[in-house]
Parts: sequence; structure tokens; C-alpha cells
Amino acid sequence: RRKIYRAIRWIEDLVYPPRCPICDGLVGIEEHLIHEKCKEKIYSVGKTVCAHCGKPLISDSGEFCYDCTQKNKKKNKIKKSMSFEQGKSLFVYKGEIKHCIYRYKYMNRREYAAFFAEEALRQYADWISLRKIDAIVAVPMYKKKERKRGYNQAYTFAKELSRQTGIPILKDAIRRTR
Repeated sequence: RRKIYRAIRWIEDLVYPPRCPICDGLVGIEEHLIHEKCKEKIYSVGKTVCAHCGKPLISDSGEFCYDCTQKNKKKNKIKKSMSFEQGKSLFVYKGEIKHCIYRYKYMNRREYAAFFAEEALRQYADWISLRKIDAIVAVPMYKKKERKRGYNQAYTFAKELSRQTGIPILKDAIRRTR
């Protein structure tokens, strides 16, 4: 399935060259989704991360980051008061990745989803495989905000991840309410 996906992606890239998520310049076929020089401008989270939210830890002596610890200090329950079980991060939110995320969310750079999904698989394929995930569910947006932006970036990422993994996506499994 992954080979078929790559062949289709290669043809799509010939017709519609993708933009590098870091510098927003056109990417040639030989570079595949991101310029080689731009890879040096982003920082992966690494292996020492918060067991709950996925943010990088300053030292490997603790299990949870400062934020997760502070939010739950009064309750003495790190995971139970949160609305999710475990978060995963791809990059440290600094430098060029901040501009990348901004363009993805607000400047209609939907093609960045392919880069994010591929990077998620590079870093977390084993984690995904071990959990035997039945479906991918994207966090919905408020309808007014989605109409204004023109799309839900979480859904475009989920759709691309689904396409690359073969795990089905459930579009309307949850609903956003105020």
C-alpha cells in the first residue's frame, strides 16, 4: 500500500509541485516534500518527552513536563483530569516551524499535510502499529471558523495520515460544541 501511495504522490508532484513547508519554495521531485537545507532548520522533539502531552523534557529525570505537572498538582492526578490519554509531538515549536504551522493553518497550504503525515510515520510508525488503531478521528473546528479558513487543518492531516497508513478516518465521529 505504501508503494502505491508513493507512486501516486510522485505523479501528483510532477503535475502540482509541492511547496517546502519550511521556506514555502517549490520542491523538486528529487527532494520529496522538503528541501534538504530546510531540514536543518527544524528540530524534532527527540526521545525524552512528557509521558502525557509529548512536549520535550528539559532533562530525562522526570516523566512529565512542567505544564502537565502544574495543571494537575492540586489534584495529584497527572492523567485523569486531562481529556486525552497521550499526546505526540513532531517538532519543537520554535523558529521556522512556527511559520510553517501559520501558513498551514491560515494561508491554505494544505499540501503541508503530506509532510506532517510522513514525518509522523517516520517518528511514530512503531507506536501506531503497537496500538492497532481502528480509526483516525480529527478534532473538529467550529463551523464559523472552518468556513472562514476554508478547511480544517486537523482533518487534512488526518486524511493524509489515513491515506499513508490505510487506517480509516471517521469524519463525523465527534462534534464541536460551545
